[in-house]
Amino acid sequence: MAELLGAAGARLLVPPALNQVLVHFDDDLTTDAVIAAVQEDRTCWVGGTRWHGNNAMRISVCDAATTTADIEASAAAIVRCWTTVKKG
Repeated sequence: MAELLGAAGARLLVPPALNQVLVHFDDDLTTDAVIAAVQEDRTCWVGGTRWHGNNAMRISVCDAATTTADIEASAAAIVRCWTTVKKG
């Protein structure tokens, strides 16, 4: 997930550890809008948090049944939502 989002241009705020990914999109308002768009899209669930003064998307992969295809579909949905938010 971290590699896919990083390749799309999202800023990884910390190196991914275990099942956690923390990313930032352009600015705080955009990050919040992407989180809301992903939650509305319902492909996956992400949450918001603050990290060192920045709003961030927190992604947790919590189920052993999660497949590579699930990660790819979720990353694609996040990038799609980000693209939609940037277009306004």
